Amino acid sequence: MKMFNRMNFVIEGMNAEVQPVFTNDVALAIFNAIKTEESMGHSYDLGGPHTYTFEDIYEQFFSLTEIKPYSVQVKLEKAMQYY
Repeated sequence: MKMFNRMNFVIEGMNAEVQPVFTNDVALAIFNAIKTEESMGHSYDLGGPHTYTFEDIYEQFFSLTEIKPYSVQVKLEKAMQYY
């Protein structure tokens, strides 16, 4: 179990970026959308100022927790067999 918690599966070709949001910003946007009539028909861009790959996020996580991960490279074709 200790080793599983350290596993970092890196799937080749999966380098999509994500833009994290702060949950308080989402809650405030929902509150304002419900509260004010001026917000009707408008959309909100709530993404944070930075984009990250999942590899970046894992690196930050393992760096902050001071855990040395066991990284495993997985080919995309192999990973798709399990879905």
